[in-house]
This record gives sequence, structure tokens and C-alpha cells, in this order.
Amino acid sequence: MPWTLNPFSGKLDYYSDLSGYVPYVGATADVNLGIYSLTANNLFASTRFEAAGATGTIITYNNIATEGAGVPFIVDSVLLTEQIADIGPINFTGGSVTGGLYRVNCYLMTGVTDPGAGTVTLHILWNDGAAARDNAICAISLTSLDYNQGIMFAYLGSGSIQYETTHTGLFEDAQFDLYIELERLL
Repeated sequence: MPWTLNPFSGKLDYYSDLSGYVPYVGATADVNLGIYSLTANNLFASTRFEAAGATGTIITYNNIATEGAGVPFIVDSVLLTEQIADIGPINFTGGSVTGGLYRVNCYLMTGVTDPGAGTVTLHILWNDGAAARDNAICAISLTSLDYNQGIMFAYLGSGSIQYETTHTGLFEDAQFDLYIELERLL
């Protein structure tokens, strides 16, 4: 089947074999299919259409039936490098963060070490409707090239989901990098 869901972009892709045609570098084509606006890129061995603004539930993904709301979607991505101080608390804002179940994926790493520096901890904050919650999802030492990663789930009953970092000790000349992805599950 030529229509597939691109797991990286969350867009529908259409692939058609054009291997018998002469490649045209930089060629693009726009196609209008009612509510979908499609753009073809990479007119080499295949043509790729991306459905911008597609809505609805994907009932199969990679020939496997999905459940519930279909395929989880990325609500927000946080990419912060060369941080030299605490962060937050900051709301995730990459779309409508309303009540429901979310997955938080994170990767925290030391970018620049300092022997006199302390420890940085990433916290995820939310209210599940019963109480305000604070999960210290991962921590790193700034004295060595350290990293930590984590996955957690949060049921949002009211308010918003936030992230923040705290530290013990000093920063000195140390720096850290933070990568977070928030996905809506239900």
C-alpha cells in the first residue's frame, strides 16, 4: 500500500515507484485532494506526498490494528542545550494539553563538566485531579560526562503538565542538555 504513516513526522506519506524515470533534483509537486494539501518531494526513485492537516484516527499502523485513539501523537518537544542554570517550571505548550493520559520521554546529559559542580534533576509536574504530583524522572552529575533517561506516564486531571530542573551544589562552569518529548495517549 503506498500510503503510510511516517513515525517521525506524524504525517501521511505516499510513495510511488519512479525508478524508470530520470531523476529531477529539487523537483516538487503540489496536489490538492479536498481537505488534504499534499506536497511531493524527492522525485528520485520515489515520490513522497505528505498530508498536512490530516485528522481522524489511524486504525492500522504498519499493518497492525491500533486501539483507542489510534497512534499516539507528539504534543510538544523540548530541545535545550548548553544550560547553565535551573529551568522552570515551564508548561508544555506544543498544542492543546487537556485532560488525559500522557507519556513523557526524556534524556538529560552533561555537556560540559566541572569538578566543583553538583547534580541536576529533571522534574515533571502535573495534577491528576486528586493531587498535585512531582516526579523526579532523572538526575545527572555535572562532574563527569553523565547521562540519564526516563519514561513516565502522567494522567492530567486539571491544569497543565510542566517540566523543571533543580540542582544540588553549584553549577560552576558546567552545562547540561535536556531533551523531552510529550505524547498524548488517551
